[in-house]
Amino acid sequence: FPPRRSSDLNGAGGSSDRLPFNKAMLEKIDAYLASNSRLGHETVNILRIMKCTGAGPGEVGGLVLADVSLDGDVPYVWIRQNTLRGVKASVRDRQVPLVGDALVAARDAVERAKERAGDQSPDTVALFLSFRADRGADSISAKLNKAIRAAGVPRSPRLTAYSYRHTLKEALRSAGVADYLQRRLLGHSGAGVSDRYGSPRARLADALAALESAMTYLGDVD
Repeated sequence: FPPRRSSDLNGAGGSSDRLPFNKAMLEKIDAYLASNSRLGHETVNILRIMKCTGAGPGEVGGLVLADVSLDGDVPYVWIRQNTLRGVKASVRDRQVPLVGDALVAARDAVERAKERAGDQSPDTVALFLSFRADRGADSISAKLNKAIRAAGVPRSPRLTAYSYRHTLKEALRSAGVADYLQRRLLGHSGAGVSDRYGSPRARLADALAALESAMTYLGDVD
């Protein structure tokens, strides 16, 4: 990215596109999440899952217990329509492997959800009670953005929780991940044969390798 004036960050005279976080911003957020004991565990877990999956606030906030698989060779989160989102929800259906902070956060969230699930079906148990998708994506984003601002990230409409998605996208590019794998992980549509190639297990394994290779490049932007 070329050097930007402060007015660009504030949205005055600049593009309204979201920016990725740089390494300094990611370090500030990580330090804040780790050190602030008053911050809710749901906020922490959602931001950590977003960081390593590229999923949006509403996509993570609307997960149910059945959407998280931790028992197989490749732990993953399934972003799809569910009982919370409704059958008509617009969702980029995909399975995204869990690595690094996202895996730690998902394990914690699942354990907490199981404790309150009782006899309920996993299909009906919200993974995050305070961030359910049926309360609106704007409401979810506002809570997450408040934590990001408190961490010291500059106040700008171009630097929000959704910037995690752009951060991962840039990291995948820097790692040389094939375009079809980038589309698969981020939920972008593709018409090529490679987008549909392979068994579900093979696709997950390929996606896992791609994500792991990208982690080193998170925030590697100006």
